[in-house]
Amino acid sequence: MTQRNGRTTIRQGLATLLCLASLFVGVAGTRADAQTNAFVANTATNDVDVIDTNGKTVTPLRVGTAPAQVAISQDGTRAYVTNSGSNSVWQIDATSPDPASVAVTGMFSVGDHPTSIVVTSGGDPVRDLLYVLTATGVELVDTGSGTRTPLNVGGSDGQLAITPDGHYLIVASGTVSVIETTGNTVVTSFLPEEAPTAGISNVAVGVAISPSQPRAYVSVVSYVSDSFGFRVTGGVAVVDTTNIRPATKPMVKSIPLYSLPGSIAFTPDGGRAYVGITSYWADTLYGAGFLPGRWVAAIETATVDDPTNSAQVNWIDLGQDGPAWSQQRTPAGLAVTPDRTAVLVSIPNNGTVRLIDPTTNALEVQLITVAGQPNGVAILPNRAVSPTPYPIHATDDIAPGAVPAQHAGIAIANVLANDTIGGAQAAIGNVSLSVALPTSPSLTLDAAGAVWIAADAALGSHTLTYQICEPGTTHCATAAATVSVRERYPITAADDGATSLPGAIAIANIVANDTLGPDAASLATVTPVVLSKDDALTFNSADGSVAVAPGATKGAHLLSYKICENADLNNCSPTNGTVTVNVTWRDIQANSDSGSMSRGGGTAIANVLANDVFDGATATLARVTIVTASSTNGVTLDAATGSVSVAPSAAAGPQTLSYHICEKANPANCTGDVSVTVTVTSYIVNAVADSARASSKTGGMAVVNVLANDTLGGAPATVANVKLSLVSLSPSNSQIRLNANGSVDVLGKSSGGTYSLRYQICELADLKNCAQTTLSLNLSGK
Repeated sequence: MTQRNGRTTIRQGLATLLCLASLFVGVAGTRADAQTNAFVANTATNDVDVIDTNGKTVTPLRVGTAPAQVAISQDGTRAYVTNSGSNSVWQIDATSPDPASVAVTGMFSVGDHPTSIVVTSGGDPVRDLLYVLTATGVELVDTGSGTRTPLNVGGSDGQLAITPDGHYLIVASGTVSVIETTGNTVVTSFLPEEAPTAGISNVAVGVAISPSQPRAYVSVVSYVSDSFGFRVTGGVAVVDTTNIRPATKPMVKSIPLYSLPGSIAFTPDGGRAYVGITSYWADTLYGAGFLPGRWVAAIETATVDDPTNSAQVNWIDLGQDGPAWSQQRTPAGLAVTPDRTAVLVSIPNNGTVRLIDPTTNALEVQLITVAGQPNGVAILPNRAVSPTPYPIHATDDIAPGAVPAQHAGIAIANVLANDTIGGAQAAIGNVSLSVALPTSPSLTLDAAGAVWIAADAALGSHTLTYQICEPGTTHCATAAATVSVRERYPITAADDGATSLPGAIAIANIVANDTLGPDAASLATVTPVVLSKDDALTFNSADGSVAVAPGATKGAHLLSYKICENADLNNCSPTNGTVTVNVTWRDIQANSDSGSMSRGGGTAIANVLANDVFDGATATLARVTIVTASSTNGVTLDAATGSVSVAPSAAAGPQTLSYHICEKANPANCTGDVSVTVTVTSYIVNAVADSARASSKTGGMAVVNVLANDTLGGAPATVANVKLSLVSLSPSNSQIRLNANGSVDVLGKSSGGTYSLRYQICELADLKNCAQTTLSLNLSGK
């Protein structure tokens, strides 16, 4: 069952769910005692069918409109039926054992749409107090005076139940409300959950009281909205009725049923609770929604209070009358006969009452046909009869293997595991367990059903006889539990050895070459116990493997261990086994690199790992890391890619840096430093020849800038990056001048002719890096 967070949308969600899943199911919330005549409310035909539970005959009795549920007075002489369509409760005289003599003797008006009803004594043999759930909540009706008292508790849907002493009324209608009947006041109200859970809303829809324990069983529908989407599920919340005052935590346990529960009925002894499953949520190819239920869940109540285990639930399939959803035998009301020979289950959609045999939890072939849509079921008590004993079967047990001598411990986990009572597995609570004769003195039986053997048990077979009985009866069965004791097996832990790399599994299983008796040892038969080891080795007890740590040093590493027999942990190897792991490292080698790049900048070496070696193959960044040991200005090594780059304007000439590489899986495994040499070449100085014409008579600027077509490192040469100087002028002419800004002037009237002006440009950052060219200047006589 699931939990919820918050108290909103309970009424709306409950109403929707009950409409969709046909949860208007009913069983009287009074004590589930045994009966002779059963009363079944037929909603569609406006009558109550009186069924002789012995002969299974059916006698209809006309009542009000749309009868819903039936309840029996505490003395068993009157039945009360709620008429949901005529807003009334009718009283039926049930004193005659002859169904034909049963008659209506009274009628009481109540609020709109009455459904669930419970009855308690009014202190007078002919006066009862009726608690009726109507559309506006619970009403109290005094049959002696006919007065009606609204209690303003509950809603239009749900069920009522009353404790056997009549002190508390339990209202399951969204929340669980508890009314103290002496003053008809609400003493507490709570949600049917152990703790609130975000995204889950739990809604109470039904309730019944155990006749033998202070427990209320509440049917709960759970709306879930989480990362998996929306869905609806449900179960049963068990409430301690002795602990329901305010500020207490009455929840005992939640029993998940993974479907939507409705009515609940107990066997007269309270040992079993039958829960009708009205629908379940399914996500099909056609979408998600409710599908009709067709099951009854039988809860073994003795297993509910076990804090370490889930409650035992057995499922009974009511079957179907055809493949259509409307042909599924969906249960409504349930009741158990006083002699515990039958569970009556009303099936509204096919007009039948089906019978379940409680002694086997099997559906009977016989059925009872009624005229309308049967709903609530109640049965008259017959305290003169005793419950029919359940068939009880105790099956012999044999220990799964021979127990070694001198071993004290559990030989058989639970003798009840293969025993049954009434079609259900036997468990502490639904059976009593004791030792019977004959029994070996070397064997004992504990309260949980385990068979223990003493350390001094002799070799051979030992037998314990045990008896299981239905509680409170002499109806019993016996069986034998047999345990064989054998000699202790010799046990040997053999030495192991391996050569391994760091970070690897050195030995798959240290017990693989060990022995237990005549057979090879395994983790199923022995347990290895590590006595000592160094930090480089790790032992995995789950599979017996020995692993080497990633940073393990080279050389031998040791682990010492012993093995002990699982069946007898005192039987251990007399000598220890030694595991020796010789750790080696992978071969790793870094080699020097060289490259060149101009001062313009760029990648000089794509990857320094290209000529390095790791584990017999080219080293890669996936398996090694690069560590730069030294660097040079302007030349850098990128450890993420292995590339060596030259920054623009780096100093010309050879530049050197160093690095080493280390294994990623074993960072201690590294090479020595190796060098990377990058020759940084100077910029290319390109001086391009020029030609110009000028007048020899007037003079003036002949050339604006001789550098206009010259370059330095591919970029325009300017007086900012080169030094300009005159090399020669031929023939010589004092009237021709090369200026510092690159211009050439003819200073005045000059001799005509063609002159060759040779000039040089040198890189300012490296005045040795130069180039020369010639300007051809034609001075005409014009």
